[in-house]
Amino acid sequence: MDKKNERLIGKYGNPQSDTLIICTAGMHGNEPAGIKALEQVLEHLQDNQTLLDAYLICLKGNLTALEKNQRFIHQDLNRIWDDNHLYQAKKSNQEVCEYQELDELYQQIENSNYQQYTRRIYLDLHTTSAKNGVFLITPNFEQSASILQSLKAPIILGLEEKLAGTSMKFWQKKGFTSFVFEGGQHTTYKAICNIEWLIWNVFLTLNCIEEKAIPKEVIGYEHLNRITESLPSILTLKYLHKIQKGDNFKMKLGFQNFDKVSKGDLLAEDVHGKIQAQEDAYLLMPLYQPEGNDGFFLVA
Repeated sequence: MDKKNERLIGKYGNPQSDTLIICTAGMHGNEPAGIKALEQVLEHLQDNQTLLDAYLICLKGNLTALEKNQRFIHQDLNRIWDDNHLYQAKKSNQEVCEYQELDELYQQIENSNYQQYTRRIYLDLHTTSAKNGVFLITPNFEQSASILQSLKAPIILGLEEKLAGTSMKFWQKKGFTSFVFEGGQHTTYKAICNIEWLIWNVFLTLNCIEEKAIPKEVIGYEHLNRITESLPSILTLKYLHKIQKGDNFKMKLGFQNFDKVSKGDLLAEDVHGKIQAQEDAYLLMPLYQPEGNDGFFLVA
């Protein structure tokens, strides 16, 4: 199988619709849950010949890192979506394998002729290294609010401003209503279920599908309610702990996403000493994997 076909998870729907939905998963190679969820959604759509009033394109992100189950090989693919890196990718710089991944994924989306669609949705699917990491991020809340507020997950505002070079922001600038869904902990079955639930409900919110066409097990899925019902619907980023080379950052064991922490609580340690919470907040994305430059986030 050539790499172009390997990257394509599947397509479905009506290319002549006014709505284009592009879903990407596996942008980080240790996050396969989104790919599995998309495969299951596509399989159900195809097996039941479901009417979808949209054109759906589902793509894998970092194929090389997915093969090795690593977040990335040379550079984080979800931090290089900008004109400068795309230029480097066009030069076929083989020293950074993510440049080839970037160029190929960009071309796949470009080839969708997205400009012809009046409504464009870009959904990037992720998971986290700690438990209960279910939330939404968007670079333009006003643009995406009508979709996101119908979904059962907290919306984190301000976080996208601290994450440079994301595909979410890149495609938002190209005219897409763009957002990220963090579906839970890497490789867990619940993360797959969470993501699958969200995809079907995005279709429903966009009026692309009839509710009766959604699988019964998705309609009756209650896990998302249980882990998010006690959380605020909208939270704002208060602090991001960036990791510098040589910090030897170590997150204190036992934290989950959305654990409440108080000012002064010990969260991590590095070569400079103890790292404490700067204020009362919810802890988000504590880093429990070797790759990554973001130690943790505080939101409130």
